[in-house]
Amino acid sequence: MSTQALTYYLQDLQRLNRANYGLLLELIPDIDIIPEFASSKLDNAVDLNLSVIERSRYTSTVSLTHYIPVGDTWVSAPDLWIRIYHDAQVAEAIPRKDGSSLLDDRPDNWNHTLEPFQKWQLNNFMEKWLRYCLRQGHLVHCDETMPA
Repeated sequence: MSTQALTYYLQDLQRLNRANYGLLLELIPDIDIIPEFASSKLDNAVDLNLSVIERSRYTSTVSLTHYIPVGDTWVSAPDLWIRIYHDAQVAEAIPRKDGSSLLDDRPDNWNHTLEPFQKWQLNNFMEKWLRYCLRQGHLVHCDETMPA
């Protein structure tokens, strides 16, 4: 990858991370007080489910997904893990660290497992998906819990 292309992807990745944080706040206004599980249910769309994976003072990691029926089972698609940096007001899609990602067997930190273009692709997808969810009318509130 050329230096010019690398510079573009890194700069646009910063823009995407700021935009994705703003979109998450629109989608999940109560993000600082959201319970471990929450969802948005619409009559004309697949439910949107949120699971809090990790929460600390300045950061949170959440899973945002649709559960789609496939035969006798439910498939989560897409299933994004999102790292939210509350103090910096940015959010980025990250590789899953639960054994379901091909990147899990890499020994280094998740932030170094993806090339800049891969990070850009993942976060560009997240921006498009968050906008899609908002257009559908999804809104996750802390009083809407995910069914058992």
